[in-house]
Amino acid sequence: MAEIRHLNANGFTTQAQQTWGPFVSGTIEVRSGKVKFGIENTGTRVLGATPFAAIALEIQQTGTNDGYTFYYTAEDSAGTLSRPWGNTVDGAPTSLLLGSGGVFGAIGTYGYKVTATNATGETIGSVEAIAVVTVTTQRVQLTWVQTPGATGYKVYRTATAGTYGATTLRATIVGGATVSYIDDGSATAAGTPPSENTTAGVGPTYGTAPVDGSFNQTDKVIAVTPAGLAIGQQWFYWAQIRVPAATSEIGNRRTLNVTPVES
Repeated sequence: MAEIRHLNANGFTTQAQQTWGPFVSGTIEVRSGKVKFGIENTGTRVLGATPFAAIALEIQQTGTNDGYTFYYTAEDSAGTLSRPWGNTVDGAPTSLLLGSGGVFGAIGTYGYKVTATNATGETIGSVEAIAVVTVTTQRVQLTWVQTPGATGYKVYRTATAGTYGATTLRATIVGGATVSYIDDGSATAAGTPPSENTTAGVGPTYGTAPVDGSFNQTDKVIAVTPAGLAIGQQWFYWAQIRVPAATSEIGNRRTLNVTPVES
């Protein structure tokens, strides 16, 4: 099943729509501000991989227009990292119980989240992985799929699934190719999964917008790696409205709906 969630620039908040105000171009072209968005694959299969050639951002307009409006999109030039995703149906990292060597303080259900990091910041947490520890000497092995561009990861653990307090950081991992971690149940440290993706900088814009010349008015084919938009993976882009000279847009508020489609 193919499902997409639209995001704003922080990689966390769902974006329902974006509305720009009316424009009057006069004798010169008028350009709106550049706005950053994201999408996330919340479905049950990879989008854009075989047997489908790609997925694209299909630009749609609501309402009527007095003149002609260009919509421009461009990939995020700041390299915002996707949140880590996994190889399970729901996109979570996988967990595996190991037989001995653990020092858990109590048996019970533990939740885990993984974030990806780079020199600029940290992504939001992955979908939660659950491990049910039945013997305190067990260990939990977590595995996830590599996040392109990541230079490391952080692992968070909670004894109350779904709730991550201020001291739930279990490990800081150096190296983007390291995609597993074994938790022996040792105490967690200060830290909690962030609610904003800062891997392209801090808000509100989260990164540097592409230059005008890099925007393209055609539907944008999403170039993600590995091939396709993986389950749980995010992809970021910028959008801009450009109104040609001598075109009146008075009285029309423009809403840009960006719909990913397979092509």
